[in-house]
Amino acid sequence: WFGSKSKISLRKPYVGQAPGRKSYARLISSLILTLCLVFQSITRSQGIRSNFLSAGPGSAGAALGGALVSRGKDASAGFYNPATLVGLPSSVLIQYDQPNENASRSWLAMTAGDRRMKVGLLWKNETLPLSSGKNGFLLSAGVSEKLIPFMPTGTALGLTIGYVSEKIASYSANTILANAGFSWSVQGTRFRYGTGLALNNL
Repeated sequence: WFGSKSKISLRKPYVGQAPGRKSYARLISSLILTLCLVFQSITRSQGIRSNFLSAGPGSAGAALGGALVSRGKDASAGFYNPATLVGLPSSVLIQYDQPNENASRSWLAMTAGDRRMKVGLLWKNETLPLSSGKNGFLLSAGVSEKLIPFMPTGTALGLTIGYVSEKIASYSANTILANAGFSWSVQGTRFRYGTGLALNNL
């Protein structure tokens, strides 16, 4: 048979996870990011309730300009993005500032857990003149993809529940807040790359 050609195709059988697992992971990640963006826009349109927790603990957060949303550094991670608590070692943070002789500001933060789940507790106290003061309590938790089915490697989710009480002279007010966070990181050949998203209802 002159001029004829034959072609043989050999395909390697699929070994490993089910073909639909990666597509489910991408779909779930896209839905989570979309929901976080929608809730963030709604929260911004409603305005900020209080500026008492507008600045977080630690000098790293102020120096990096909010970059700690993608990667935590210490026990203050629960404030910026609770999802970044995952992977951090257990630690304690204590901070005290005194802008003037009649006012003071204190932070106390601690974390505990393992690489799959980490829990953090933060407390902020602010003493002001005229027998005024403010207190904030934040309870945070972050879980890795090892505890969440169909999530990509390096993904973490977090949630923070907070309670704030303020007293100015004879007046007082209380409020409850909730923050949600998402983070993803991967180790490269020389650097570690990551991104994060936090929804803060302060």
